[in-house]
Amino acid sequence: MKEDIELIYINRDYSYSNPSHVLSSAIDKMKNEIHSVSKIDKLNEIIEFIEELILKNKTNTFLKDDFKRKIAYLINDDDLDLSLKNISNLVEKEYGEEYSFESNFSKIIYNIKLKFSYSPEVDDLAVVIDRDRGSSNDEVFIELIEKSKEENIDLYLTNPCIEFWFLLHLINNKNEIDDVIKHESKKTLDNSSKTINKLKQYYKKETKNKNTYQKNQSDFSLFFKSKNLNRAFVNAQLFDSNVKALVQKTGTNIHKLIKKMIKPSLYKD
Repeated sequence: MKEDIELIYINRDYSYSNPSHVLSSAIDKMKNEIHSVSKIDKLNEIIEFIEELILKNKTNTFLKDDFKRKIAYLINDDDLDLSLKNISNLVEKEYGEEYSFESNFSKIIYNIKLKFSYSPEVDDLAVVIDRDRGSSNDEVFIELIEKSKEENIDLYLTNPCIEFWFLLHLINNKNEIDDVIKHESKKTLDNSSKTINKLKQYYKKETKNKNTYQKNQSDFSLFFKSKNLNRAFVNAQLFDSNVKALVQKTGTNIHKLIKKMIKPSLYKD
C-alpha cells in the first residue's frame, strides 16, 4: 500500500448487496458529519487503539470478543468523552493502571473525526459492486453510473461478480483465458454460481487442496501475492473494463482501483 493511503471501510447497515443501497450509503457517508458516525465505526476505532496500546506494552494479545461486547455496551452516541472515560476505567480494571488511556481521549476523538468525515480535497470515495444479474436490470446500473459521476464517486464494477476478479489471479495461460471467455461471453450469467464454482477449482489447486474458497471466509492473501496480482492485471486487460460496457459484458475495472492504491514496484505495466 502507498504510504499516503489509508483504507476506510463503510459499514453497510443492511444484509444484502443491492447496488442502489450501496451507492446511497456512500453518498450519505460523504455528506454526513461526525455526529452520524455509526456506533460500530466508533467501536472499531476505539478497539484498534486499545489493542495497539496493549501490544505496545508487550502483553502480546488481542481483546476477546466478550470484552469487546463490554466496550460496545459503554459507547454512548451522545457523549463520546464519557464513553471513553468509562472504557478507559474498564481497560484499567482488566489489564492494570499502565493501560489507562485517559490522556489520549482527544487523540482518539480527532482520529474518528479525521477518519469518518469526508473531505473531497483529500479523499477518494470508491464503490465496488457486482453486476450479478439477479440484483437489478441494465437501466438501474446505467442510472448508478450517472449518479456516481454526478457525486464524484468512483464506481468499480465486475461482471458477473467479484469472484471473476479473484479468478483472474489464478488463470495461468491463454487456453484457460479462452475457456473463461467462452464460458462467460455468450451471455452474461443469470447468476454468479458458475463463476464461483470455477474459482473454487482454481483456488483449491492454488492451495494444493488444503483450502476451499468460501465467500467471506477464505484466505485472501494469495490474491495479493505479487505474481498473482500481476497475472490479474494482465488477464483483466483481455476483458472489458469500461464501466458502461460492464453493465452487459464480462469483465472488471477493479484493477484500476488496485493500481491507485499499491506501490508501482508491486506490479509490472
